[in-house]
Amino acid sequence: MMKRTTKFVIEVGIRSWLAVMFLLLSGSALAQREPIPGTYVTTTTVNVRQGPGTQYRVVATIPADIRIHVVGREGYWLKVQSKHGNPPGYIDDRYARPLESSSPAMAPAAEGWYLT
Repeated sequence: MMKRTTKFVIEVGIRSWLAVMFLLLSGSALAQREPIPGTYVTTTTVNVRQGPGTQYRVVATIPADIRIHVVGREGYWLKVQSKHGNPPGYIDDRYARPLESSSPAMAPAAEGWYLT
């Protein structure tokens, strides 16, 4: 009887530990993926789409090293807002990074739909 009880406690303990580790790791991964709304810079030429996915129509293309205004996130897609009155669009988050305040002159602003 003692072996069964010990085995049960060990199995439940391992499962609980795994569940806690999963939640901790996924929580930290989510925290890293959450955008801080504000100015980002494109890292390559990127398509702006009507919705958060490749199945949506491309409505604009933004060159590399251009400032964009991010207002939200849906999955891996950043929602960008035009400061010129155009509808919002979405870009893949792999192609933009937050603009660091320590180097404000890094990316030039230029005329266009989704630029700051």
